[in-house]
Amino acid sequence: MATLSKGYLERYSGKIGPVVICQRKDMVYVRSMPTRIKRRKITARQRLHREKFALIQRLLRPINALIKLGFKKNIEKRSFHNAAMSYNLKESVQLIDGKQQIIWQNFLFCEGLENPALNAKMQVNQTYKKIEITWKTDINFIEKYRANLFQSVVLIYVEKEFAFLPQIFWHSAHLASERLEIEYMDEQKPCKFHVYLAFFSTLGDSRTTSNIYLGSFKP
Repeated sequence: MATLSKGYLERYSGKIGPVVICQRKDMVYVRSMPTRIKRRKITARQRLHREKFALIQRLLRPINALIKLGFKKNIEKRSFHNAAMSYNLKESVQLIDGKQQIIWQNFLFCEGLENPALNAKMQVNQTYKKIEITWKTDINFIEKYRANLFQSVVLIYVEKEFAFLPQIFWHSAHLASERLEIEYMDEQKPCKFHVYLAFFSTLGDSRTTSNIYLGSFKP
């Protein structure tokens, strides 16, 4: 495969004779067409990798807008989606009893500054479908990043047998408030709710913290 940084071809993509031209970011790639397509039976290892890849795709696709902001710092060399895929493929899925499974406490929808919410915890009121989240703020973080007005983002991922259903709560509270309350949407059983907390800058500089896992509960 060859790359072109400048030239007439950088304005085009597609097939020209025996070569294929495509563009990604600011680079143009040129490669030859395959002479023939080999169809081979996939190995067990390949099958597991495909299952792993498909599982993370299912997890990220419903929150595309969220990871676009959460992995924005990675877009110089690769897309936000590829950055999120790369991290979560390595850290957030594991083969258990012959089946690929999500490791929910490792899952990241944003990768950034160290999360300054110390001793964060949640309290669930299932009667009123409410979650109260409290934390203590790292004062050094606020002073260093002028972060008193960083706004919170809460992600609840509902794990069902055949689906992952996100509930996203934007700008629920400021970092300095050290408390927020949200009203979640109930789902039919059986399911499990996984709760995450992150903070996004309001200064227009695209800074975020990494999210932290607050735990899970079943309705």
